[in-house]
Amino acid sequence: MNSEKAVAYLLPIVAIILFLVVMLSPSIFKGQGVYQEINRLTQDVNKEDWNSANARLLSLDKEWQKVINRIQFGAEREEINSLSRSLARLKGIINAEDKDSALIELAEINHYWLAIGR
Repeated sequence: MNSEKAVAYLLPIVAIILFLVVMLSPSIFKGQGVYQEINRLTQDVNKEDWNSANARLLSLDKEWQKVINRIQFGAEREEINSLSRSLARLKGIINAEDKDSALIELAEINHYWLAIGR
């Protein structure tokens, strides 16, 4: 009877802890890869090194796709979609080699990145 009582108390506690981990996962599982790529891409755009910026953008997009899988249950869907839309716009801006617009879009991407998991 004691083991049944222990399981009856332990099961809800474990479930609550699991839900907390999932809900806090954006801040726990975000990592630094996307943030570092945003900073490197910003440096490339400032130097107007468009070939490197294109390569860095592909790397940033790859890192972002990895992170989405880790944070999708704990982050708000709108935050994820906003950052993805900004990355799509940034691709066109970098192809057009528009430094000012690229820096504006990178600032917005950085803002979305920092907002995820807050």
